Amino acid sequence: MINLSYNISLNLKESLKEIDSLRAAILLSVIPPKVELKIRWEAMLNRIFGSLNLAGNSLTKSQMEKILTNPPKKIEAEQKEVLRYKNSLNFISQNWLASPSIITTKTLVTLHDLYRSGRLRSSETVLKDFLNYLQVNPEHPVVQAAVGLAQVVALAPFTNSNGITARLLAYLLLYKHGYDFRRMLVLEKDWQNEPEVFRKNLEKAIKGGNLTLFLEYFAQCIVNQLRETLHLLRTDLWQGEKQTVSASEIWELDDRQKAILNYLEQPETNITNRKVQRLFKVSQITASRDLAKLVRLGLVFSHGKGRSVYYTKV
Repeated sequence: MINLSYNISLNLKESLKEIDSLRAAILLSVIPPKVELKIRWEAMLNRIFGSLNLAGNSLTKSQMEKILTNPPKKIEAEQKEVLRYKNSLNFISQNWLASPSIITTKTLVTLHDLYRSGRLRSSETVLKDFLNYLQVNPEHPVVQAAVGLAQVVALAPFTNSNGITARLLAYLLLYKHGYDFRRMLVLEKDWQNEPEVFRKNLEKAIKGGNLTLFLEYFAQCIVNQLRETLHLLRTDLWQGEKQTVSASEIWELDDRQKAILNYLEQPETNITNRKVQRLFKVSQITASRDLAKLVRLGLVFSHGKGRSVYYTKV
Protein backbone atom coordinates (compact mmCIF):
# COMPACT_ATOMS: atom_id res chain seq x y z
CA MET A 1 0.00 0.00 0.00
CA ILE A 2 1.26 3.47 -0.85
CA ASN A 3 1.65 5.47 2.36
CA LEU A 4 -0.68 8.47 2.13
CA SER A 5 -1.04 10.15 5.50
CA TYR A 6 -3.61 12.74 6.49
CA ASN A 7 -4.97 14.74 9.39
CA ILE A 8 -8.57 15.52 10.29
CA SER A 9 -8.09 19.27 10.11
CA LEU A 10 -10.43 21.89 11.55
CA ASN A 11 -11.68 22.76 8.05
CA LEU A 12 -12.38 19.10 7.36
CA LYS A 13 -14.21 18.67 10.67
CA GLU A 14 -16.44 21.64 9.83
CA SER A 15 -17.23 20.24 6.38
CA LEU A 16 -18.03 16.78 7.79
CA LYS A 17 -20.31 18.37 10.37
CA GLU A 18 -22.14 20.29 7.65
CA ILE A 19 -22.39 17.18 5.47
CA ASP A 20 -24.09 15.30 8.30
CA SER A 21 -26.47 18.22 8.87
CA LEU A 22 -27.31 18.44 5.16
CA ARG A 23 -27.77 14.67 5.03
CA ALA A 24 -30.34 14.81 7.83
CA ALA A 25 -32.18 17.67 6.14
CA ILE A 26 -32.27 15.86 2.78
CA LEU A 27 -33.51 12.63 4.37
CA LEU A 28 -36.31 14.53 6.13
CA SER A 29 -37.38 16.59 3.09
CA VAL A 30 -40.91 15.81 1.92
CA ILE A 31 -41.45 15.81 -1.84
CA PRO A 32 -43.79 13.87 -4.15
CA PRO A 33 -42.41 10.38 -5.00
CA LYS A 34 -42.51 11.11 -8.72
CA VAL A 35 -40.42 14.23 -8.21
CA GLU A 36 -37.91 12.33 -6.10
CA LEU A 37 -37.51 9.72 -8.82
CA LYS A 38 -36.96 12.44 -11.42
CA ILE A 39 -34.29 14.11 -9.31
CA ARG A 40 -32.63 10.74 -8.72
CA TRP A 41 -32.68 10.11 -12.48
CA GLU A 42 -30.99 13.43 -13.14
CA ALA A 43 -28.42 12.68 -10.42
CA MET A 44 -27.66 9.29 -11.99
CA LEU A 45 -27.27 10.90 -15.40
CA ASN A 46 -24.92 13.54 -13.96
CA ARG A 47 -22.85 10.86 -12.23
CA ILE A 48 -22.43 8.93 -15.46
CA PHE A 49 -21.73 12.01 -17.58
CA GLY A 50 -19.34 13.54 -15.04
CA SER A 51 -17.26 10.42 -14.50
CA LEU A 52 -17.07 9.40 -18.16
CA ASN A 53 -16.32 12.98 -19.20
CA LEU A 54 -13.37 13.00 -16.78
CA ALA A 55 -12.25 9.72 -18.38
CA GLY A 56 -12.29 11.25 -21.86
CA ASN A 57 -15.64 10.04 -23.21
CA SER A 58 -16.70 12.56 -25.89
CA LEU A 59 -20.47 11.96 -25.75
CA THR A 60 -22.64 14.85 -24.60
CA LYS A 61 -25.00 14.60 -21.66
CA SER A 62 -28.04 14.57 -23.96
CA GLN A 63 -26.48 11.77 -26.05
CA MET A 64 -25.90 9.71 -22.93
CA GLU A 65 -29.47 10.29 -21.84
CA LYS A 66 -30.77 8.97 -25.16
CA ILE A 67 -28.63 5.85 -24.79
CA LEU A 68 -30.01 5.25 -21.29
CA THR A 69 -33.65 5.76 -22.28
CA ASN A 70 -33.51 4.01 -25.64
CA PRO A 71 -30.34 1.93 -26.14
CA PRO A 72 -29.41 1.61 -29.84
CA LYS A 73 -29.34 -1.84 -31.42
CA LYS A 74 -25.81 -1.27 -32.70
CA ILE A 75 -23.70 0.02 -29.81
CA GLU A 76 -20.34 1.73 -30.31
CA ALA A 77 -17.52 1.74 -27.76
CA GLU A 78 -18.33 5.06 -26.07
CA GLN A 79 -22.04 4.20 -25.96
CA LYS A 80 -21.23 0.87 -24.34
CA GLU A 81 -19.29 2.72 -21.64
CA VAL A 82 -22.48 4.57 -20.66
CA LEU A 83 -24.48 1.37 -20.19
CA ARG A 84 -21.65 -0.42 -18.41
CA TYR A 85 -21.10 2.48 -16.01
CA LYS A 86 -24.81 2.50 -15.20
CA ASN A 87 -24.57 -1.25 -14.50
CA SER A 88 -21.69 -0.53 -12.13
CA LEU A 89 -23.77 2.04 -10.26
CA ASN A 90 -26.67 -0.43 -10.14
CA PHE A 91 -24.34 -3.03 -8.63
CA ILE A 92 -23.46 -0.59 -5.85
CA SER A 93 -27.11 0.34 -5.20
CA GLN A 94 -28.30 -3.27 -5.22
CA ASN A 95 -25.53 -4.83 -3.18
CA TRP A 96 -23.88 -2.20 -1.02
CA LEU A 97 -26.46 0.30 0.22
CA ALA A 98 -26.27 0.16 4.05
CA SER A 99 -24.41 -3.14 3.78
CA PRO A 100 -22.54 -4.78 6.69
CA SER A 101 -20.42 -6.78 4.24
CA ILE A 102 -16.65 -6.41 4.06
CA ILE A 103 -15.14 -4.97 0.90
CA THR A 104 -12.60 -7.44 -0.46
CA THR A 105 -10.16 -7.57 -3.35
CA LYS A 106 -12.80 -9.53 -5.25
CA THR A 107 -15.25 -6.66 -4.71
CA LEU A 108 -12.82 -4.18 -6.24
CA VAL A 109 -12.10 -6.47 -9.19
CA THR A 110 -15.84 -6.96 -9.77
CA LEU A 111 -16.39 -3.21 -9.64
CA HIS A 112 -13.68 -2.71 -12.25
CA ASP A 113 -14.77 -5.55 -14.54
CA LEU A 114 -18.40 -4.42 -14.60
CA TYR A 115 -17.19 -1.33 -16.41
CA ARG A 116 -14.31 -2.72 -18.43
CA SER A 117 -12.39 -5.97 -18.45
CA GLY A 118 -8.71 -5.61 -17.69
CA ARG A 119 -5.80 -7.30 -16.02
CA LEU A 120 -4.94 -6.84 -12.35
CA ARG A 121 -1.30 -5.78 -12.22
CA SER A 122 -0.99 -5.06 -8.49
CA SER A 123 -0.34 -7.69 -5.86
CA GLU A 124 -3.56 -8.95 -4.31
CA THR A 125 -1.82 -8.68 -0.95
CA VAL A 126 -1.28 -4.96 -1.51
CA LEU A 127 -4.96 -4.47 -2.36
CA LYS A 128 -6.04 -6.57 0.60
CA ASP A 129 -3.88 -4.51 2.97
CA PHE A 130 -5.28 -1.28 1.51
CA LEU A 131 -8.90 -2.39 1.87
CA ASN A 132 -8.29 -3.68 5.40
CA TYR A 133 -6.72 -0.36 6.28
CA LEU A 134 -9.86 1.44 5.11
CA GLN A 135 -12.21 -0.79 7.07
CA VAL A 136 -10.39 -1.36 10.38
CA ASN A 137 -11.30 1.45 12.78
CA PRO A 138 -12.99 3.29 9.91
CA GLU A 139 -13.09 7.06 9.64
CA HIS A 140 -16.14 9.11 8.65
CA PRO A 141 -17.59 7.65 5.40
CA VAL A 142 -16.62 10.78 3.46
CA VAL A 143 -13.01 10.44 4.61
CA GLN A 144 -13.05 6.73 3.72
CA ALA A 145 -14.38 7.52 0.25
CA ALA A 146 -11.73 10.17 -0.41
CA VAL A 147 -8.88 7.99 0.87
CA GLY A 148 -10.18 5.03 -1.14
CA LEU A 149 -10.33 7.09 -4.32
CA ALA A 150 -6.83 8.48 -3.82
CA GLN A 151 -5.32 5.06 -3.02
CA VAL A 152 -6.74 3.42 -6.15
CA VAL A 153 -5.44 6.28 -8.31
CA ALA A 154 -2.04 6.08 -6.61
CA LEU A 155 -1.78 2.29 -6.86
CA ALA A 156 -3.25 2.09 -10.40
CA PRO A 157 -3.89 -1.63 -9.78
CA PHE A 158 -5.49 -2.36 -13.17
CA THR A 159 -4.22 -2.12 -16.72
CA ASN A 160 -7.02 0.32 -17.54
CA SER A 161 -9.83 2.44 -16.08
CA ASN A 162 -8.22 3.08 -12.68
CA GLY A 163 -9.80 6.54 -12.42
CA ILE A 164 -13.26 5.12 -13.11
CA THR A 165 -12.72 2.33 -10.57
CA ALA A 166 -11.50 4.85 -7.98
CA ARG A 167 -14.65 6.95 -8.34
CA LEU A 168 -16.88 3.88 -8.18
CA LEU A 169 -15.13 2.73 -5.01
CA ALA A 170 -15.78 6.15 -3.47
CA TYR A 171 -19.51 5.71 -4.14
CA LEU A 172 -19.45 2.17 -2.78
CA LEU A 173 -17.83 3.30 0.47
CA LEU A 174 -20.41 6.06 0.89
CA TYR A 175 -23.38 3.83 0.05
CA LYS A 176 -22.10 1.11 2.38
CA HIS A 177 -22.55 3.49 5.30
CA GLY A 178 -25.88 4.92 4.12
CA TYR A 179 -24.40 8.09 2.68
CA ASP A 180 -26.27 7.89 -0.62
CA PHE A 181 -28.33 11.01 0.24
CA ARG A 182 -31.48 9.43 -1.24
CA ARG A 183 -29.33 8.60 -4.29
CA MET A 184 -29.07 12.30 -5.11
CA LEU A 185 -25.33 12.66 -4.50
CA VAL A 186 -23.19 13.54 -7.51
CA LEU A 187 -19.53 13.50 -6.48
CA GLU A 188 -18.41 14.59 -9.95
CA LYS A 189 -20.41 17.85 -10.04
CA ASP A 190 -17.52 20.20 -9.15
CA TRP A 191 -14.84 17.89 -10.53
CA GLN A 192 -16.37 17.85 -13.99
CA ASN A 193 -16.89 21.63 -14.01
CA GLU A 194 -13.22 22.20 -13.09
CA PRO A 195 -11.38 19.01 -14.06
CA GLU A 196 -7.92 20.55 -13.78
CA VAL A 197 -8.60 21.66 -10.21
CA PHE A 198 -9.69 18.12 -9.34
CA ARG A 199 -6.66 16.52 -10.99
CA LYS A 200 -4.17 18.97 -9.50
CA ASN A 201 -5.56 18.50 -5.98
CA LEU A 202 -5.35 14.73 -6.33
CA GLU A 203 -1.92 14.67 -7.99
CA LYS A 204 -0.47 17.06 -5.40
CA ALA A 205 -1.77 14.90 -2.56
CA ILE A 206 -0.38 11.67 -4.04
CA LYS A 207 3.02 13.14 -4.92
CA GLY A 208 3.35 14.84 -1.55
CA GLY A 209 2.20 11.78 0.36
CA ASN A 210 -0.33 13.76 2.42
CA LEU A 211 -4.06 13.71 1.70
CA THR A 212 -5.22 16.40 4.14
CA LEU A 213 -5.80 19.16 1.58
CA PHE A 214 -7.41 16.71 -0.84
CA LEU A 215 -9.77 15.52 1.90
CA GLU A 216 -10.76 19.13 2.57
CA TYR A 217 -11.35 19.67 -1.16
CA PHE A 218 -13.30 16.40 -1.52
CA ALA A 219 -15.55 17.19 1.45
CA GLN A 220 -16.15 20.77 0.31
CA CYS A 221 -17.24 19.53 -3.13
CA ILE A 222 -19.82 17.32 -1.41
CA VAL A 223 -20.99 20.24 0.72
CA ASN A 224 -21.45 22.38 -2.41
CA GLN A 225 -23.50 19.71 -4.16
CA LEU A 226 -25.66 18.90 -1.13
CA ARG A 227 -26.44 22.58 -0.55
CA GLU A 228 -27.63 22.76 -4.14
CA THR A 229 -29.70 19.59 -3.73
CA LEU A 230 -31.34 20.80 -0.52
CA HIS A 231 -32.14 24.14 -2.15
CA LEU A 232 -33.80 22.23 -4.99
CA LEU A 233 -35.87 20.17 -2.56
CA ARG A 234 -36.99 23.21 -0.58
CA THR A 235 -38.09 25.35 -3.50
CA ASP A 236 -40.40 24.93 -6.47
CA LEU A 237 -37.52 24.66 -8.94
CA TRP A 238 -38.67 21.16 -9.85
CA GLN A 239 -42.23 22.26 -10.65
CA GLY A 240 -43.75 23.20 -13.98
CA GLU A 241 -41.55 25.01 -16.48
CA LYS A 242 -38.88 25.60 -13.86
CA GLN A 243 -37.98 21.95 -13.32
CA THR A 244 -34.31 21.22 -13.73
CA VAL A 245 -34.67 17.51 -14.41
CA SER A 246 -34.92 16.33 -17.98
CA ALA A 247 -36.66 13.63 -19.98
CA SER A 248 -39.93 14.20 -18.09
CA GLU A 249 -41.89 12.54 -20.86
CA ILE A 250 -40.33 9.15 -20.12
CA TRP A 251 -41.75 9.21 -16.60
CA GLU A 252 -45.31 8.76 -17.79
CA LEU A 253 -46.14 5.18 -16.86
CA ASP A 254 -49.24 3.43 -18.17
CA ASP A 255 -51.63 1.56 -15.89
CA ARG A 256 -50.00 -1.81 -16.53
CA GLN A 257 -46.52 -0.51 -15.66
CA LYS A 258 -47.89 1.02 -12.46
CA ALA A 259 -49.56 -2.30 -11.68
CA ILE A 260 -46.23 -4.10 -12.05
CA LEU A 261 -44.72 -1.72 -9.49
CA ASN A 262 -47.68 -2.26 -7.16
CA TYR A 263 -47.24 -6.03 -7.47
CA LEU A 264 -43.62 -5.63 -6.34
CA GLU A 265 -44.51 -3.56 -3.26
CA GLN A 266 -44.73 -6.65 -1.05
CA PRO A 267 -41.32 -7.37 0.56
CA GLU A 268 -39.19 -10.05 -1.10
CA THR A 269 -41.52 -10.28 -4.11
CA ASN A 270 -40.11 -10.62 -7.61
CA ILE A 271 -41.57 -10.86 -11.07
CA THR A 272 -40.51 -12.41 -14.37
CA ASN A 273 -41.36 -11.70 -17.98
CA ARG A 274 -43.54 -14.81 -18.08
CA LYS A 275 -45.41 -13.75 -14.95
CA VAL A 276 -46.11 -10.32 -16.47
CA GLN A 277 -47.50 -12.05 -19.55
CA ARG A 278 -49.75 -14.24 -17.42
CA LEU A 279 -50.96 -11.54 -15.01
CA PHE A 280 -51.73 -8.90 -17.63
CA LYS A 281 -52.55 -11.03 -20.68
CA VAL A 282 -49.87 -9.44 -22.86
CA SER A 283 -47.27 -10.74 -25.31
CA GLN A 284 -43.67 -11.53 -24.48
CA ILE A 285 -42.55 -8.43 -26.43
CA THR A 286 -44.92 -6.13 -24.54
CA ALA A 287 -43.82 -7.57 -21.19
CA SER A 288 -40.17 -7.08 -22.19
CA ARG A 289 -40.77 -3.45 -23.14
CA ASP A 290 -42.55 -2.71 -19.86
CA LEU A 291 -39.84 -4.30 -17.74
CA ALA A 292 -37.02 -2.71 -19.75
CA LYS A 293 -38.56 0.74 -19.25
CA LEU A 294 -38.91 0.23 -15.51
CA VAL A 295 -35.27 -0.90 -15.33
CA ARG A 296 -34.03 2.09 -17.35
CA LEU A 297 -35.89 4.47 -15.06
CA GLY A 298 -34.33 2.90 -12.02
CA LEU A 299 -37.68 1.75 -10.65
CA VAL A 300 -36.84 -1.96 -10.64
CA PHE A 301 -33.63 -4.00 -10.65
CA SER A 302 -32.98 -6.92 -12.97
CA HIS A 303 -31.20 -10.02 -11.68
CA GLY A 304 -29.70 -12.97 -13.53
CA LYS A 305 -29.29 -13.61 -17.24
CA GLY A 306 -31.20 -15.24 -20.05
CA ARG A 307 -34.25 -17.25 -19.05
CA SER A 308 -33.44 -16.91 -15.35
CA VAL A 309 -33.90 -13.10 -15.29
CA TYR A 310 -36.23 -11.77 -12.62
CA TYR A 311 -37.05 -8.29 -11.35
CA THR A 312 -37.38 -6.68 -7.91
CA LYS A 313 -38.45 -3.26 -6.67
CA VAL A 314 -35.72 -0.73 -6.06
